[in-house]
Amino acid sequence: MQPKIHLITLIFSLLSIQTFAQSEQVLPITLESVLQLAGADNLSVKEWQQRYERAVAARKFANEWWVPTLYGGFKVHELTGAAMNTDGNFFLDLNRQNVWSGAGLNAELDFGKGVFGTQAARQKATAAAYRSQAEKNKAILEVVQQYFNLQASQAKMAGLREMMALSSNIATQLEAQTEAGLVYKSDLLLAKSNLNHQKIALRQQETELKKNSSRLTNLLNIKGNSTLLVADTALVPVTLVDESKLTAAAEGVYNLRPEFKSLASELMALQKEKSALGSGLLLPTLQLGVSDGAFGDLWSPTDRDGNTIDHLYNTFEFNGALLWRIPLNQVFGGGRNRLYKSDILIHQNKMEQVRNQVREEVQVATAEALSAKDELEIAREGLSFAREALSQSIERQKLRTAKAYEVFQAQEYFMRAQIDFIDAIKNYNQAQYRLYVALGNNL
Repeated sequence: MQPKIHLITLIFSLLSIQTFAQSEQVLPITLESVLQLAGADNLSVKEWQQRYERAVAARKFANEWWVPTLYGGFKVHELTGAAMNTDGNFFLDLNRQNVWSGAGLNAELDFGKGVFGTQAARQKATAAAYRSQAEKNKAILEVVQQYFNLQASQAKMAGLREMMALSSNIATQLEAQTEAGLVYKSDLLLAKSNLNHQKIALRQQETELKKNSSRLTNLLNIKGNSTLLVADTALVPVTLVDESKLTAAAEGVYNLRPEFKSLASELMALQKEKSALGSGLLLPTLQLGVSDGAFGDLWSPTDRDGNTIDHLYNTFEFNGALLWRIPLNQVFGGGRNRLYKSDILIHQNKMEQVRNQVREEVQVATAEALSAKDELEIAREGLSFAREALSQSIERQKLRTAKAYEVFQAQEYFMRAQIDFIDAIKNYNQAQYRLYVALGNNL
C-alpha cells in the first residue's frame, strides 16, 4: 500500500503555514504542466532558443552572399581649373559641370567564401540547435528533480498531519483514562510530549516545503507571490528506463547526446571554413556592374562656341571581371591555416572529453537507478512491517496490554518508515530521469 497525498489535506496544510503572506496564491501543478512550463518559460531555455534563432539568422545571411547590390540616385561632377587631355596636353581655365542620374547594380561573387561559408553557417546553425536542446534537457531535468523534492515534502507533511491526528486521539483517550484513574498521568504527559514533537516536525517540514516551492517557482520563472502545490494525488514510482537491460560501459551513447552532436557540427563548420583557404582559392571571384541613366550638362548646356546643346544624354555602362585571387600570406605564411588546425584539434579534444563524461554519467546514473530500485523495495517492505506493528500496538493499548510509550515508539518507527519510503520513491524517480537524459533522450 502506497501513501496517498490528499489534495484537500494539503490545501489546508498550506493555508495553515503561518509564514504565508495574505496575498500569496496557491498554484496547483502536475508533472506534465511543469514539463511544459520548463520548456517554455525557463530563462536558461529561452536564452539558448534565442542563440539558436541568431544562428539561423546568420545562416540566412550567409546564404545571401550571391545577392547583388542595387543602387539609384544622382551624381554631380564639377571641374574648375586645368585638366589633361588624352595626348598629354592641358586645358586651362576650365569651369565645367555634369550630372548623372539613374540606377545600377553591382555584384561581387566570391565563390570560394560563398560556397564554403554557406556550408559552415549551416553547420553552425545545426550546432546551435543541438546546444539549445542540450541546455533545455539540463534545465528541464533540474526542474523535474525539484518537482519531486516538492512532491516528497508534501507527502511527508501529509503523513505528519495524519500522525498528529492519531496522536491527538490517543492523548484524548489517555486524558479520559487518567481522570478515571485507569492509567498513570505520566502516560498522558508522554502522549502530549509526543504530540508536541510531531508539531515541531510538521513546522520543519512546512519550512522545507516552502523552500522547495520557492526554488521551483524560480526555475519555472513564475511571477508574483505564489506557492506551488503538487496536484498529483499519489506519490508513485515513474519508470522511464529498464535498468536491467543496460550495459555497464554504455559505449556509443555519446552519439545520441545533443552536446556531442553540437561539437561535431561545430567541427564540421571549422573544416568548411578551413576548406575556403585551400580548395576555395581554386574558385574565382566574379565582378559585375551595370548602370543606366541620364548624363549631361544641367547648368550650362552649351558647347565651346556657345551654341545650345541637348541638356542630357542617355548613358549605359556594363563592367565584368572573373578574377582568381591568391593571398600570398596564405601561400608563404599559412597563419590562418594553422589557426584553423589548432581550433580543430581543440574541438576534437572537447569531443573526447564529452565521450568520457557521457560514459561516466551513464555508469553513475545506471548505478543510482539500480540502487534506488533496491532501496524502494526495501523501504516498501519496511513500511509494511511498521504499519502492521503500529496497528497491533494501538489495539493492545486499547486493551491496556501495552504501555503508551510502546505506541509512541511504534508511531516513530512507522513515521520513519514512511519517510524512508517517500524518499525512496523520490530518489527512484529522480534517478530514472537522470538516466533517461544520460542515455541521449530529450525532455
